[in-house]
Amino acid sequence: MTNPLEQVGNQRKSRKFTFKDFSMKGKAEELLSKMENDIFVLGRIAIKGQSTLIYAQTNAGKTLLIIYLLIKAIKQGDIDPSNVFYLNADDHGKGFAQKLQLADKYGFEMIGGGFEGNADVAFSPDMLQELLEERVEAGEAGNTIVILDTVKKFVDHMDKKGGRKFGMYTRPFITQGGTLIMLSHVNKHKDGEGKSIYSGTTDLIDDADCAFTLEVSEGESTRTITFEHQKSRGDVALNASYSYTRKEGQSYFELLGSVTAVSAADAERERELSDSKQFVTENIHIVNEIVACIRGGIALKTELTKEVAERTAEARKRVNKVLSKCTGNGALQYWLFRTGEHNKQIYRLNKATAKSGAKI
Repeated sequence: MTNPLEQVGNQRKSRKFTFKDFSMKGKAEELLSKMENDIFVLGRIAIKGQSTLIYAQTNAGKTLLIIYLLIKAIKQGDIDPSNVFYLNADDHGKGFAQKLQLADKYGFEMIGGGFEGNADVAFSPDMLQELLEERVEAGEAGNTIVILDTVKKFVDHMDKKGGRKFGMYTRPFITQGGTLIMLSHVNKHKDGEGKSIYSGTTDLIDDADCAFTLEVSEGESTRTITFEHQKSRGDVALNASYSYTRKEGQSYFELLGSVTAVSAADAERERELSDSKQFVTENIHIVNEIVACIRGGIALKTELTKEVAERTAEARKRVNKVLSKCTGNGALQYWLFRTGEHNKQIYRLNKATAKSGAKI
């Protein structure tokens, strides 16, 4: 019978490593040197040698902005375009062909789902692991930037097991200096503050070095997109805003050409205006009844609130909120008030509303 103590001794002899084998003691300066020389590949959004996750609602313009920032980095000489591999697995037909034209013009590589390229087989998202491993084995991970558009084509973001596997095979690529940029979608519903919520399990965002959500503000013909920082390992921007102009019949190249950086102050004004427009749209039935009541001679706040609440079957609290938010002379404001006896508020239509028709 084998002696238990002898078994333990044999196990000890078979061990290959100790804690000290993996100690990083003495390498602090080397690591700090790398961090001090961070290279940004997309404005101040993504750092070379990290994984960055960008969440946005469908059709927000995330692909447009990523291509814009990528081309800008190429023009500035920040990155070598021949080392950029844009895996466009969420596009087809004319949209893919237009983006391929941009790739040809600026020298980065465009790979499309279902297209053969220079191989004798069509590219499939399940080839990603093998392709990343090839970069690592060739010692080229540090020179490689991979963009996944969208990441859901490469991993089921609703499946924790799949998310863990994805993290396990992408992390060696990142550890060896590879850059991974992943585009994803937000939940259809927003949080209590009206902010976007990332979709899927937490595995993707937990494993990413940096993460942003894109908030959208709608103007008359422009759309302002703000990258809002969720997580970071490095000196990335906390917020960065861009706008682009949308016109009927414009080409993708014209759309790309309209992208401009927006200051934080301008982005905030656009957001407030967009929120106000949405508020009016959601409460237009209340707005119209308030206008009708004031035109009909019901001007005292208490009477006005009561009458509109009865006509619309809405709570007085909601009517009062609309009454307050739409007071003034702005583009989305329709009435004013003066204070009468006993501090009673008496409403009248502002000049623009008074000149308008029966309904807003």
